[in-house]
Parts: sequence; C-alpha cells; structure tokens
Amino acid sequence: EMWRGRLGLIPDMGQRDIWFHAASVGEVKVIGFLIDYLRRKQPSLRVHVTVMTQAGFKMATSSFGQEVTVSYLPLDATASVKRTLDLLRPRMLVIAETEIWPNLVTEAKRRGIPVVLINGRMSEKAFGRYRRLRGTMRQLFACYDRFFFKTVEDQSRYHHLGVSPEMSVLAGDMKFDAPPFELSLEQAAEIRRHAGVTESEFIFVAGSTRSGEEAILL
Repeated sequence: EMWRGRLGLIPDMGQRDIWFHAASVGEVKVIGFLIDYLRRKQPSLRVHVTVMTQAGFKMATSSFGQEVTVSYLPLDATASVKRTLDLLRPRMLVIAETEIWPNLVTEAKRRGIPVVLINGRMSEKAFGRYRRLRGTMRQLFACYDRFFFKTVEDQSRYHHLGVSPEMSVLAGDMKFDAPPFELSLEQAAEIRRHAGVTESEFIFVAGSTRSGEEAILL
C-alpha cells in the first residue's frame, strides 16, 4: 500500500474536489476538523487525503471512513507526481503545516490547480536552512495561492522568504478549532470518582509540558 502510493500507482477513485496532504497523526487531526466542517457545509464534497507515515495512514483511514479516500503521498518526482494528479484530478491542493514538495506544487500550478498552505509553520532551524535558498523559495512560494499561518513568527519567516503579505493570513493554530467535547454532569462525576477527586477539590490539567515547566506550574 505504501509503495504503491509513493509511486503514484493508486486506483482511479474519480475526480476529487480537494486533495489534502497531512504528514502524520498530528496533521491528520488538524485537517480532520476542517474536513468535517467542509463536509457539513457540502456533504457531496469529494476529498482525498495523503499521508507520509503508517501511523498517519491508520489514523486517516479510521477517522474519515469510506467518505474520504486515503493514500500515501507520491515521491516528489515528476513521474509519480504526474500519475497521482492524473488520477485524482483535484480542483484544489491543500497542504498542512511545513510540508514543502517542489515538484508537486509546481506541477499543480502548471495545471492551474490552486495550492493552499494551512496551519503554516516554520521553525527557526528550518528558516536558517531555507534562507540560504531565498531566491529558489521565492519562486516556489509564488506557485501557492494562499497561506494561512499559525503565529506571527511563522508568518514573518515566510514573508522573509518571499511570501507577499497580500497572500497570507494570520489564522492561528487550527488545533484550537476542535469542537468542544460534550460531557454530561454524570460523566464528569464518574471521572472525578475514578480519579479520587471530591466535588470540593479543584482540578488543574497541564496537558502538554516541556522540561522545567512542571516546576513553574507547581
């Protein structure tokens, strides 16, 4: 399954309205919120998702079910990219976070397929590498139609590499667009009981911390 996708040897699934690319589990979760939102607005929307990892593939196939087709991202080589685009014939290509695939993006642009980056981010380390190729990156980013960034810092780094402010939107982290989890009072009471927390006690949750942050929280 993986290598068939990597070589662009996927089944002909019919034309897709949107091709989403999400590298692994985290990105699949992010695009999942957007796919759910779009399909509520337009139930007939035909969506295809590509991933890079086995964990991401498992997450995508289990999360989206039969309504959304899933495969592995083709190798960023002319032949495999063209085969995949020929089969999917997407009306739009949407890429999540930091995935930059020059052949895919330029071939999509050549075919007149809009390319959009969502939840865009770029680490300081990656920025240092790409800055040496500023001219090349400027040409590549000119193939995109719109950029949606997580933070001001991410937006600034892309601007430095040639993305025009008119093409970019500071949208914030899409992970915070997750719908609120519905929890009844009975369920909350059951969780407290299992955790040994009484009604009069206060619960503070630090869901994701780095070294040293626990001491600050305490």
